[in-house]
Amino acid sequence: MSDPSGPPVTVEIRRGVRAGARPRFEADLQALIKDSLRFHEDGHPGVTVCAPDAGPGVEAEDRVVLKFARQSQWRTWQASEQLAQWLSTIREHLSAEPEVREVSGLEAWFTLPGEPVVLPPPRHKMFLVTWFAVFSSVTAVSLATRSFTGEWNPHLRTLFVTGLVVLLLTYLVMPNLVRLLRGWLHPKR
Repeated sequence: MSDPSGPPVTVEIRRGVRAGARPRFEADLQALIKDSLRFHEDGHPGVTVCAPDAGPGVEAEDRVVLKFARQSQWRTWQASEQLAQWLSTIREHLSAEPEVREVSGLEAWFTLPGEPVVLPPPRHKMFLVTWFAVFSSVTAVSLATRSFTGEWNPHLRTLFVTGLVVLLLTYLVMPNLVRLLRGWLHPKR
C-alpha cells in the first residue's frame, strides 16, 4: 500500500509576462511566495524564481519552481483559496495561461545542486544515463566489497551493496554525470 501523502514533488510554473507588466507582476509574485511559504511551513521547502534577462517593455517567459516535501501538500496548495486569488490577480499580466509541470522521482536527479531548475531531459536520455550510472556503480561496489562480503548472507550483502550504490548515485555519480553530460542532456534550443 502506498503512502497517501505521496513523494516529494517539484513544480515548475512557466508563463509569459506581457511587455510593460513586469513591475506589477513581480510585486504580485513576491506576495504569492510569502503566502505559499506561510501556508506550508513544514511542507514547502523552497521557491526558486528564474526571471529572464529582458529589458523594459519586452515580453518574456518567467519560471517559478516550488518544492514540496509531499505531493499531498502540493495538492492542498493547488486547491487553496490563496493560490486561486493569486492566479486571478496575475492573469492580467500574462500573455498566455501558465504552464504547470510536476517533476518527481528520477527526474529530480537531473537537477544540479545550486543551479536553477530546468525541465528534465527527454526520458530516453534519463534512462540511458541512469542505466549507465547504476550499472557502473553496482559493478564497482560489488568488485570493491567482494573480498570482505563474499561470505555474508546474500540478503545482507545485497542490502549493503545497494545502500552504497544509492549513496554514490545520490551524492557523487549522478551530480557529476549530469554536469559532465549537460550539453547532451540539455542542448541549447
